[in-house]
Amino acid sequence: MSANFLYRRKRGEKGAEYWGTDYEATTKWWLMNSVPERAKLWYELQDPEFRSYLDAFAGGMNAHAETHSDAIDPIYGDVSRFILDDVDDPGSGGYGNIGSFHVITWSGPNDKGIRIPIHGETWVAMVEFSTPVKAYGLMSYGNSRQPGTIHYSDQLKMLSENRYRQLWLLRGEVEAHVEKRTVIDRKQWVGGQK
Repeated sequence: MSANFLYRRKRGEKGAEYWGTDYEATTKWWLMNSVPERAKLWYELQDPEFRSYLDAFAGGMNAHAETHSDAIDPIYGDVSRFILDDVDDPGSGGYGNIGSFHVITWSGPNDKGIRIPIHGETWVAMVEFSTPVKAYGLMSYGNSRQPGTIHYSDQLKMLSENRYRQLWLLRGEVEAHVEKRTVIDRKQWVGGQK
């Protein structure tokens, strides 16, 4: 196995996040010009002694990568985590400029190498303008830090798994899913009079 293959195998989404779109053209050139195939041919054309040096170099690179795998771009969800209250799930999403649907800005790593969201879109919706209209969405971080709310972190698992919930668009759908009803006396809030 070549050092380049192992390096590419270990690079995941975090590598794409780090490099962003800066190297897209290089990657396209690399593939369009058959560089991996040409490198293999070049290797086969070398004399045995020089090939042994290349093998030793690649072997050393691979041995280092195998024993220090966490240092060569760890698995994205192992270091990018959705952590709120009792929820601790693998993260997903990334910076908007690399094409992420869930735009999330991550903190720097803490003392354990874990990073958490510090900014991003908490509400994401997809609407299909068909007949009937279909809509799916996610309130990823909840929209409230009220003590005791059950909807603070209840959709993080779905965000982690890139799943969405169907949005209720019709009155009957909404009424079928009511959890709590609070009646507000309008007079109490208008002009301070009852």
